[in-house]
Amino acid sequence: MKKLSKLMFFAVLFVVPAECFENLSLLSEYAGQPVQSESYRYPAIYTADKAVDGFLQRDVGEDTCSITLANTHILSAWWKHSLKRMANVAFLKIFFRNSTVNRHTGFSVFVFNDSSFIPPSNSGEIVYNNDPSVCPTEEMMIKVNKVTQGLALYNSKDSPLDTNCTGYEPTFATIEICEVLVIGCPLQHYGGKCTPCYQRCHDKHCDAFSGSCIYGCNNTYMTSLDCSCIPGHYGNFCEDVCGKCITGTYCDQYAGVCPKGCSENWQGAKCDECQDYKYGPNCVFDCGHCKNNTTCSKTDGRCSYGCESGWSGSFCLELPPFTAKADAGDWFLKTPSIITLVGSSLFVVAILSIGIRVLYKKIKQNDMKEIKEECSGKSDSNKDSMRYICGQNDVTGDNHYYNDMNSKQIDFYANDTILYENV
Repeated sequence: MKKLSKLMFFAVLFVVPAECFENLSLLSEYAGQPVQSESYRYPAIYTADKAVDGFLQRDVGEDTCSITLANTHILSAWWKHSLKRMANVAFLKIFFRNSTVNRHTGFSVFVFNDSSFIPPSNSGEIVYNNDPSVCPTEEMMIKVNKVTQGLALYNSKDSPLDTNCTGYEPTFATIEICEVLVIGCPLQHYGGKCTPCYQRCHDKHCDAFSGSCIYGCNNTYMTSLDCSCIPGHYGNFCEDVCGKCITGTYCDQYAGVCPKGCSENWQGAKCDECQDYKYGPNCVFDCGHCKNNTTCSKTDGRCSYGCESGWSGSFCLELPPFTAKADAGDWFLKTPSIITLVGSSLFVVAILSIGIRVLYKKIKQNDMKEIKEECSGKSDSNKDSMRYICGQNDVTGDNHYYNDMNSKQIDFYANDTILYENV
């Protein structure tokens, strides 16, 4: 009858929860060897491994529970289970011994990765601490949600607690548990079906329940928690840079496509290619005269198939050079209209220049003649808007005329030219 009750418990307790998560305590690739501070009897029958044997009988007469030694000089007790490998643990389900559950008032749960950990040392991390005002129950579900390799229960009476829980024992500490289920998923998995964690999560570690990236993301190109790409990046790990999407818009974080089109001079679904006949940084340069109107290299602007007739160079932007007299002669023969036009223009310019100079000289000679006549025998003279003071050089006897506004000498020379300025 006892065996039947154990088997019935096994079927209900472990098969049904396994549909949601895994009970890692019973999986051979995870189940380690539990240990506790000190067993109740020697030879011990309530050893630490009884808490993960897959059977439950909460009566004290049964040997399916793990119980530490209880004595007035023992003020702390612990039980721990080191798994064989890391796992993503969602929660613990603890079944306490019926008659002594309140002895655990104020107990704590730790996670650890060092198999030598003894609670409450600093190498572990506390994930639960029972509030003394809330008495523990015979069955408790403790949320863990940690990537870890070990779990421990700890009970201490170093300082008496203020509690109203019936059965609380302040003079000694003990751990009395009949079964502990370590519920979770293999490393880098989460949820009821143990789905793989998102590859963008740091080391692919994620929340045991939701799969969110609670441990961070793979790199700085991602935002926290959901690890979506920051604006301007895309790809599996957000390491690819978006193309030249229209100003103020960004590409799709997975495919890199610009949903609203490209900036000026860019084309393609990702806007990462110069438009035809454009090249260079930011696609700002125009292609040269490539053969058959083909586009140039969008990287360096070179015409891969040669140039249109009359153009040369790697970029097809150079006219043919005159390399010899024969070339020059051929060019002049082929372009008579240009020669005629240039020659005619130069001839007209020359004629106009000569005419202007003759006219100018004639006007000046007439002005000088009038000034001479007026200055003859006079000390000064006015001519239009000019005022002169007439005089004679004492040495040469030449006549001189001075502008009385700036005292600039105006000389007549043998050819009757004169230098003067308008006032």
